[in-house]
Amino acid sequence: MNNDFQQEAELIKLSFQQMYLQKGRDQEPHRELHAANLLESESEWCTRRYVLMNLFPQEVQKPELKSWDWKREAIFEDGWVRHRKIQALFRKYANVVQDEKGNLELDLTRLLVDDRLFLSPDAILHFGSEKYLVEIKGIKQEDFVKLTDDLEQAITVSQVVAKARIQANNYLFFTDLQKAILLIENKNNQDFHVYVMERDEELFKPYEFRVDEINGNTYMVKNHGLKMLSDRVCHSPQDKLAQQCPMRDLCFSERLEEVKG
Repeated sequence: MNNDFQQEAELIKLSFQQMYLQKGRDQEPHRELHAANLLESESEWCTRRYVLMNLFPQEVQKPELKSWDWKREAIFEDGWVRHRKIQALFRKYANVVQDEKGNLELDLTRLLVDDRLFLSPDAILHFGSEKYLVEIKGIKQEDFVKLTDDLEQAITVSQVVAKARIQANNYLFFTDLQKAILLIENKNNQDFHVYVMERDEELFKPYEFRVDEINGNTYMVKNHGLKMLSDRVCHSPQDKLAQQCPMRDLCFSERLEEVKG
């Protein structure tokens, strides 16, 4: 009887995992550059991908999810719930900034037309006479306990905090704000650290360059043809990076091969 229950439990577990995969498949793929994409590592970054997305948004394809990708989808969902929990708290009790249409700045998506860039800060709050952009992150217990109240120390021991700092800094420049709050929550027990930071131009420059590179190459291709398209990063459609790319089929298509020669 016990073995029967174990087998039944395994089947139900697989069913739950399939739910995460189906949720991921049901989501529409992004057809534009989002500020979060700028944080990709050097080994993950591909200018060509985003230029092709600019030029051929109708050809964006959602990469196929593998059976093991349920875990990644579950992690995304956990982070989404954490953001919604804290944003609900802000909505009810904090002094949330409103845009010119009266919308609360809580994950409010905006388009920077000149940069062809979408961004959605987790929150923008008033404290006293100042506005603070808020970046929310959750981290594991074993990483959280390494953190002190010093941001410079925190970014050396946690990659999550280091990326949160870069993301917040990018948002500060894109929104023309001066200060940000990093709210780092322990996933295990909901303890949290708060760090305040000012924007840093040197930290922003590499990501500003990525935006300029994408837009510059998009302009060149539009005005001078596909022969100006930036070089491909992947060697074949089977490369790990290519398998996760929404422009893989187009990138390796014959029509681009013929143009590039």
